[in-house]
Amino acid sequence: MAEIKKKKSFLKKTRRRGNPISASQSQEMGEASLATSEEIKTRVAQLLAPLTHEFERLYTENISLRDKVNELSEKIRTGSGEGVEPLDSGDYTSQLPKQKTMTNKAGRQLSQKIRTTYKAGTSKFVSSFKNSSNLDSRVVREYAGHVDGVWDVACFGLEPIVGTASADRKARIWCAETGTCLLEYSEHTGSVNSIRFHPKNLLVCTASGDTSIHVWESPSSDQLVKVTSSGDEAQDCGAMESSVSFSSVEPKLKLSEHNSVVIAADWFCDGDQLVSASWDHTAKLWDIHTGQSIYTLTGHDLELTNCCTHPTQRLLLTSSTDGTFRLCDFRAPTIHSVNVFQGHSECVTTATFTPKDNIVSASDDRSIKVWDLKNMRAPVSTIRVDAGCNRLGVSSHGGGVIAAPLDNRAIRFYHVNGTRYIPSRRARRQGHGRMVCAAAWNEDASWSCNLFSCGFDGRVIGWKVGL
Repeated sequence: MAEIKKKKSFLKKTRRRGNPISASQSQEMGEASLATSEEIKTRVAQLLAPLTHEFERLYTENISLRDKVNELSEKIRTGSGEGVEPLDSGDYTSQLPKQKTMTNKAGRQLSQKIRTTYKAGTSKFVSSFKNSSNLDSRVVREYAGHVDGVWDVACFGLEPIVGTASADRKARIWCAETGTCLLEYSEHTGSVNSIRFHPKNLLVCTASGDTSIHVWESPSSDQLVKVTSSGDEAQDCGAMESSVSFSSVEPKLKLSEHNSVVIAADWFCDGDQLVSASWDHTAKLWDIHTGQSIYTLTGHDLELTNCCTHPTQRLLLTSSTDGTFRLCDFRAPTIHSVNVFQGHSECVTTATFTPKDNIVSASDDRSIKVWDLKNMRAPVSTIRVDAGCNRLGVSSHGGGVIAAPLDNRAIRFYHVNGTRYIPSRRARRQGHGRMVCAAAWNEDASWSCNLFSCGFDGRVIGWKVGL
């Protein structure tokens, strides 16, 4: 059973990050699932048989006991019972065997426990709605062109462009205002798992299932103005056909010292170095001027899922399927401190910094935790969600608004203090059709969209969220 569950989870989230699953493997998994289902049914029937027998026995015993109580009550009421003294109301059980009395007491205690648990759960559920506020959100534009699941989306703060990374082995650069595809990068031979923009110029780094990281150049601002001016016919609230205005570019740099799939890569704040996270359980620090790795971070027991750098300081977060995330401090030139955090019970899908120097971590255990950098012993708040959470985005608006992309096709909005924002019904109907893989905020108020999301359905959506 554990093996089948593991295979299904792998098929759902990671089958296209590395090598594709073949048709024969899919058929074998289907046959194994059917066989396992029959075994489960048989096993469940075997386990339920003793419980059914015990229930029938207790039911029969309860009927007999009730008859005896009724008979005793009748004798007391009529005074016809020989040697039976009148009893006060409610004391009939004192005439019954001790074992029966204890059984009834245990039953009452169990019923009380169930009522208490149900009441507490209901109160918690209701309180989650009390601690919420409405949110105005709508779909503005869809960026159509990828032919497979899209793993990552990123915004470039200096120009209105958006980058996406897909399982179709391509990365794309889009004009955020028209939906036009400015460039299609197709130099990777495996799934493109992440995309990040350089903090100061139009360089882009992409991580891939072909075990490499590529650094390449995005279209210039002059090219962007040209495309924007020629795309006035773009319409809101609709998916327009993508038109590739520029041919694919050659990579400026290829970094390939990892031994397995590279799941993510990100730039340090100075832009001279970048960091990569891999399924080989390591993260590497690279010098982009020499193309060499200058430091290797080890310690995670299983595959890494993401890496994220601080926007202004040389701090790094790595997350892993081992249920932990790590904070690495590179501010000192020689001493690199590492802190390990174990607040989640399952795979940590991402950990990222907030504008107020907090850390937000998300996990497959259906929780989002907010941590204070000054006191990381315990999370300052825990947010419960209704599905596994993927690569989330945090906005600086109002002290921090979290956009949480979930496995159940939804995007949930929360403040870092735990308050939930409820979007309109229309926005929920216009969302993704499959698992939402990532969300990224745009902090520039002049853009028509301030949130971008991508999903396993191959869609990239631009939203206008009223914060």
